[in-house]
Amino acid sequence: MPRQTNLFSSAIEHKLNSKSALVNLDLQLAGKEITLARKIDPYLADIRLYEQVIDFLGKELDASHNKNVLTNLAEIWGSIPEAVLQKKISREIVKFLDFVIASFILNHIKPGQIFVDSNEKLHKGVCWLMTGKRSEAHKALLNTLSSTHWGRADLWGYLGDSSCLLGNFREASTAYLNALVIDPQKLDTLRLKWIPLLRLYQELLTDYSDLEARSLLLTFVWLNDFLKIPRKNTPLRRFAVELTGQLNPEKIQNASARYRTFSTYLFIDQSQEQGELNIQVREKMMNLSPELFKRYLKKLETLHNGKK
Repeated sequence: MPRQTNLFSSAIEHKLNSKSALVNLDLQLAGKEITLARKIDPYLADIRLYEQVIDFLGKELDASHNKNVLTNLAEIWGSIPEAVLQKKISREIVKFLDFVIASFILNHIKPGQIFVDSNEKLHKGVCWLMTGKRSEAHKALLNTLSSTHWGRADLWGYLGDSSCLLGNFREASTAYLNALVIDPQKLDTLRLKWIPLLRLYQELLTDYSDLEARSLLLTFVWLNDFLKIPRKNTPLRRFAVELTGQLNPEKIQNASARYRTFSTYLFIDQSQEQGELNIQVREKMMNLSPELFKRYLKKLETLHNGKK
């Protein structure tokens, strides 16, 4: 019995060695260590997960041409949602894969560097988020969004994730609302931390395409009372008004664009001062989607009756 216990302990040790090698991107050593762990204990937890991560990173790094390894990793990280969609990798390995990539980046990025790559695809705060450092992630993301990158919907989504994980759901709601109004297509639904929003998105996918489902998220989070829209003239409202001011709803043929525009008008209508009514906005909503507009009016009626 002691011998068997020692064998199992040895298998765990090799798995830990594999993890250490992975976060240093020593894929060859990581592969050797996890192979030894499998030989000792084929039923050891997460062995297949390690093998898939090693295999994916090996192929992606071999295929990359940029000499800067951090830029390569940022591009690989950005390709993960599409890889999952195309079933090149399983959804189950994403969390560990993200951890490996982010750990290496955080160990090698310059102290004052905010974005990992020159194209500013991957923010340092997101790396902290992927390694479980929620407070550091929140601080870094909030600082960037408050200063230079207010219009980044993806970063608002990650700020919402960090706020959600920290238990600050009011701030998370504001962040997610910003993301959905600015550009719902940029929201990282694969890594989304707010379960109600994730489940709603997954439900919409049963009836709509991915682009359409994202465009409808704002409408349905409001219909389901997941998010409150403040009735005041915020920078987000001004952004939405400016965005719709450049559009002609009657000429929008694409379903996704139509739903996105409807959602934006819904936000504009709901963010007006209490008691105000913009007939033109509601007419445009009705023309964009009579079915959604009917649901919108029904919800308004329910809210009105509830206040009596």
